[in-house]
Amino acid sequence: MAQVTITNGETGLDVRTALNSMFTELYAATAGVAGADGRTFHVNNTYGAVAYYTEAYALAGPDDTDKIQDAIDDCVAANGGTVVFNPGFYNVSGAVRTDRSGRAQIALPVRTATPTPTNQICVHLYCHEPAQSCLYNFGVDAASGAVLCSTLTGQTLGGGGQVPSVIGGPSTTMTYITPGDFTNIFVVVEGIAIRCRSDPTVTGFDFGKVIRCHLKDFRVETTSPFGITPNCTSPFAVGVIMPQDNNNVLNQIDVGHVHGFYAGAVYGEHTHIGGTFGIYENNIALASINTITHNLSLGPMLSIQSNNYIIAGLNFSTGVTDVPGENILDGWFDLEDATDWFAPVTHIKDANNKLSGKVRYSRAIGGTGPTTGLLTVTGCARLKLEDIALGPGRFLNAQTGTTYTFKGTDASSLTSLTNSSAITATVPANSTVPYPVGTKLEFYQGGAGQVTVAAAGGVTVNSYGGKTKTAGQYAYGYLEKVATNTWELHGGDLTT
Repeated sequence: MAQVTITNGETGLDVRTALNSMFTELYAATAGVAGADGRTFHVNNTYGAVAYYTEAYALAGPDDTDKIQDAIDDCVAANGGTVVFNPGFYNVSGAVRTDRSGRAQIALPVRTATPTPTNQICVHLYCHEPAQSCLYNFGVDAASGAVLCSTLTGQTLGGGGQVPSVIGGPSTTMTYITPGDFTNIFVVVEGIAIRCRSDPTVTGFDFGKVIRCHLKDFRVETTSPFGITPNCTSPFAVGVIMPQDNNNVLNQIDVGHVHGFYAGAVYGEHTHIGGTFGIYENNIALASINTITHNLSLGPMLSIQSNNYIIAGLNFSTGVTDVPGENILDGWFDLEDATDWFAPVTHIKDANNKLSGKVRYSRAIGGTGPTTGLLTVTGCARLKLEDIALGPGRFLNAQTGTTYTFKGTDASSLTSLTNSSAITATVPANSTVPYPVGTKLEFYQGGAGQVTVAAAGGVTVNSYGGKTKTAGQYAYGYLEKVATNTWELHGGDLTT
C-alpha cells in the first residue's frame, strides 16, 4: 500500500487539497482491494474531484456502476463492512439490475427473508468528505463528497411500486422476499450524493425494504437549478424512501438535503430527522404511503422551501392523496415563506384526520417577495400546529369557503373566515374532536360574508342575548369549552 506524507512548508498548505491528494493516492493504490481486516472495500472513481455534470454535459468515459456494485457485493459477502468512496464524480449509467430486485442501478443483495437481531449486518457507504448537504450550488458544481451521477431517464415501471432507484434494496413485488419482510442489512450512508436529471423518473435512495438505515451528510438532487417551482411530473420519483412498516427499529436522517423530486422523503415507521434536513422544490416534502407510519420525530430543524405540500399521502400511480393510516408527528418545521425567488410552502393534506401530535413551525421571511406564508390545512383535526411567530400554541388558519367545521388545529389559535357570501362555522361534537375543557377557538370575519356560529348535533353553544353572528368585516369572537359538549360564545363584535 502506498505511503503518503504531508508536510507543512513555510508558505502554508491548503490542508483540504493535501488531504484530498492523500486519499486519492491511497484509493488508487487500494482500489478494489479489501482492507487488512477484510471489511473495507475501496472505490476509486474515474474523474477525480474536478468534473461537471449538467443536463447539457453528461459525464463521458468509463461507467463506474459495476465497480460500485462489486464493492458492495464483496462487503455483504464479508458479512458487512465499509465501502469507501474517493471524493469526486462517478458515472452511474448502468442498466437497472434484473438479477435481484429489478429496481436499482446499484442493488443491495438480499439476505434472508426473515431477519433477526443475530443475523443482521451493516453496510456503510462512506466518503471522508461530507456531501455539503445544505450548501446551495447555484450553478457552482463542486464535487463535495462522492457524487453518483445517474443517467437514467424515461423509466415507467408501475405495478403499484416505485420506479427504479439509483441505490436500493428489494421491493415488495419481488419474489425473493414476501411483503412485510425485510432484507437484513443495516445501511449507513455518509458523505454520498446522488444526482439525477431534471424532472426525474427515478428514485435516489430506496431503502423501503431494508431493515434499518441511517443517512448523514448526504444529498439527493437533480440538475434543475435552485429557485424554481416544483416541476417533477412523475409521482414515482422520490428523493429518499425510508424503511417502511413493521420493522420497529429507529431509522435516522442527520444533515442532508433533497431537491427536485415529486416527493422529497417517504417516511416510514419510527423515523427520526436529527440534524438539519433541507427539502427544497419538491411537490411533497414529507410523504406517507403505508397504513402504519407512526412516530415521525423532527428536529432540531427541518428546513422546507418551495414545496407545494409539507405533509401529504402519496399514491405512486396518481400522486398526492390524503395521509393514510396512523401518523404521529412531533417536531419543528422551519418554513421558508415566499421571497423574490422561492415560492411559498403551503399545505398539509389530511382530510381523514390521520395525523396526530404537535408540530411547531417558524416562518423565516427573506428576500423582497410578498409575505404570504400562511400555512393551510385540509382536515388535521388531531394535529396541533404552533406558529412560533404568533406565540406559544398559536396558528393562523385562513379559510375561504362558505362552511367550516372547527378542527383540532384551531385550539388556542385564530381562524379567519373570508368569503363574499354568508359563512357558517360549526362547533363539532366531542366525539369528533375531543377538545379538553377550557379550549378556546378564536375566529374573525375576514370579508363581506357574515359568519354564523352553529352547533353540531348534541352540542350546545350559549351566548349573551343569543348573539351568534359577527357584526361585520373584521369582527372578532371566540368560543370556550365549558363541558363535554357545551361551549360559550363571547365577543363584543357579535350580533343576532
